[in-house]
Amino acid sequence: MRAAARLAALGCTAALGACLLPQDDNILEDLPTAANQPPSILEAQVQPSTRVFAVDGGANCPDLTFSAPVEDADLSDLLYYDYYVDATADTGLVAQGTIPPSGSAFRSEAATYTVHFATPGRLQTPGMHWVEVLVADGPLVNGMPVPISTPLPDGGTTLETTYAVSYVWLVTVTDGGCP
Repeated sequence: MRAAARLAALGCTAALGACLLPQDDNILEDLPTAANQPPSILEAQVQPSTRVFAVDGGANCPDLTFSAPVEDADLSDLLYYDYYVDATADTGLVAQGTIPPSGSAFRSEAATYTVHFATPGRLQTPGMHWVEVLVADGPLVNGMPVPISTPLPDGGTTLETTYAVSYVWLVTVTDGGCP
């Protein structure tokens, strides 16, 4: 069988001068850019550390700070955050900000919101309150992350899907006095 293949090859070479071998004419293209990864809230490090708690809320009481440390595998993403109290995503916004890249997936800054009980506000009212933080890798509009325009290698642009994650605390504020 090998001899027949050799003779066929010799015959092809002798008859045509050379044999043409089929070739793929696919042009190698650049690898697509990596898909956007969602950010995450490091739940083991949030403050206050319990999801349900009570706090005295009088005018002389110490400030209450909510902190949500975050990470994002996309090291260059600017992260956005919104804090809401007793609200749906389109109402009740009490704080917002950004968290810049820090050269690591674990960001050196956290999403924070501080309640000053000496100042009137939603959370300063005695009763049960819902506090939610949203963290996104795109701007937040009414609690929804907005897609980001990303340049393509050919000079065009594409809309990149962005993601949001949330964490919720249930806080009971009492009308107790603080020394």
